[in-house]
Amino acid sequence: MKTHADKKSETKLQSVANTISKNQSSASSPMHFEDNRPGVIVQKKLLNVINNHSNQQQPIQKKNTLPNSTNTKVVQRAIINIDGYEGAPLDTDQEGMTAIKSYIKKLVDEHNTGGYSNLVEKLNQLGEDDSMKVPELLEYRNAYMHQLSKPLSQDDDATKMSDALETPIGQGTQHQIPQTIHRFWSGGSLSESAMKTLIDSAKKTEGTPWKHKLWYSKKFEDKIKKAEPSFFERFGQKGTDYKNDQAKIKAREDQRAELKAKGYDIKAIEDLADGEHGVTTKELDLSTDIAATSAKKGGEGAWDNLKYFSDIARLMYLHSEGGHHMDVDIGLGDMDMHKQYSHNDPNGEVPLMGTLARDMTPAGGGQEVSEKLKRTTEHQVNPYKPEEAKQQYLTDVKDLADKATTGSAMYNALIASRPKTNHIKAAIDKTMETLRPKKEDQNPEFSSGMGASYEMLTGGRTPEHTQKLNTGMKQSVPPYLLRLEHLTPESEN
Repeated sequence: MKTHADKKSETKLQSVANTISKNQSSASSPMHFEDNRPGVIVQKKLLNVINNHSNQQQPIQKKNTLPNSTNTKVVQRAIINIDGYEGAPLDTDQEGMTAIKSYIKKLVDEHNTGGYSNLVEKLNQLGEDDSMKVPELLEYRNAYMHQLSKPLSQDDDATKMSDALETPIGQGTQHQIPQTIHRFWSGGSLSESAMKTLIDSAKKTEGTPWKHKLWYSKKFEDKIKKAEPSFFERFGQKGTDYKNDQAKIKAREDQRAELKAKGYDIKAIEDLADGEHGVTTKELDLSTDIAATSAKKGGEGAWDNLKYFSDIARLMYLHSEGGHHMDVDIGLGDMDMHKQYSHNDPNGEVPLMGTLARDMTPAGGGQEVSEKLKRTTEHQVNPYKPEEAKQQYLTDVKDLADKATTGSAMYNALIASRPKTNHIKAAIDKTMETLRPKKEDQNPEFSSGMGASYEMLTGGRTPEHTQKLNTGMKQSVPPYLLRLEHLTPESEN
């Protein structure tokens, strides 16, 4: 709004301009003569100033805010013009600040740091009152960015996997799984990396109700132990072999003592061989005989039968006690240990599984999933990423969830279940089939526990088991799938 002084000055200037214009008109003629008299030169310069003043455009648009009292001084505020901006006027009054903050949120969402710098620059150009708003807006921007950068929770993972699989993941509460982590290791000592994984797992559950159990076979270890040599044999190869064997046994027992001190319960699988959990004492003795014989024989694959024996053992303690079985090369990672987990299956029969890879070899699948796991972890820690990265995260989540569904039919490194389910019992019976030959001319032998995955997922190979298999595979995906440390240095061994 123009003041009285402004109007008076403009009137005077216009009067002078009219006089100059009149003089120029009266002096005009077909022939042009340049009048260089000092007075005329001054008048021409003054006319140029007036014309430039009247043609000058304002760089910003003024918005008048008039108080109720006519005696109060009129205040003029500046509206900020941003190329391409559409929305409420951007101003530093109360209404305009709301619009500015909304605009800042849009810039943050788009990761448009240049747009924010441009906004601040324009505010600083308006004047001291407007530039004083910059710290407030900076604080608002930082708070909003902090909100967007808040790490994702495990529940966020479960929601996204539920969407990807079109199956509820981590939403069940009815059929709870005991908070016990089971591991199986028998024979020699654990590797340094496996030992570290088990100790780290115990640390992660400190102050929680979770328990840890390490299972082994006492009869297997007794059968592979070398006999004490006679006096004269001690000075030969048998004596050397015996000393080496005793050193291995001591290393193993020292590890178990350390794990026990860390809170592990060390248990022999023979404690469960009463027939109630699918395997009789006689059947378990036979199993340990087969495993020990091949281990003592040595050579390539000598310990494979112990792996198959461990497939039986894990099903036995899951049927007996329930809980979460994990191979010794799987770490807890960032798994939420303050949660009570339950079956996704509304009937509480399909176990949680979710093995993504066996090892880092091309056949083991580790190379395929390692990069996806790395990207998902980075996004979980700080989800404030450009849109392209967000879409990549969703793609990785879907790929890993799909990988877990197919892996449930092939791998058994992860199994979680409540005790005494029909599905676990059916899996035990399937695994024991080859150890219970129906013909006299058949020798008992191990079969891979992975061959019983269908029983775990469907309960049995009935005519409709194929249809049930697809459902069971999806229901087997655990809500902590993306939080586990699926590949550790032990996975290379």
